[in-house]
Amino acid sequence: MVEVRTGRKDEARLLGEVLARAFADDPVIRWILPDGRGMTGMFVTLARHTHAAPGTAEIAYGENGPLGAALWDPPGYAASGWRTACAVVGFVRSMRGRVRYGQIVDDLLRKERPPSRTGTSPRSVRPNPARAWAAHCCAPVWSAATVSACPPISKAATK
Repeated sequence: MVEVRTGRKDEARLLGEVLARAFADDPVIRWILPDGRGMTGMFVTLARHTHAAPGTAEIAYGENGPLGAALWDPPGYAASGWRTACAVVGFVRSMRGRVRYGQIVDDLLRKERPPSRTGTSPRSVRPNPARAWAAHCCAPVWSAATVSACPPISKAATK
């Protein structure tokens, strides 16, 4: 059984760790951070500063601990100038010389941002946290929930 609950402010580190595990083999994330170093810090920064609207982080738990996490922005949400400045510092600390690659991906995502981005741990094939998320937060809003990691990145962006 999977239990989904809203993440708390003090769980940004946990959210970052879960998302880093979930996206460890994601081709877009591996393009941004080929050696994987800084991935947890990048996701902690996203959880703490970029996608920080109250009540918009979800954590799915199974019998053996966290299975996945979701960060989403409500319609019209934009991080404050202060949060954006803090995010820049967090990204520079965690991503070091790869910040520009993250910026390229962010620019592409801003053009066609999905309504949510979720990550599930590779070990969580069963039970499926996506169904639990749909029941927890998406079903009341949408009749059908779509869980999306990232839209495809064009080859032009990777040159």
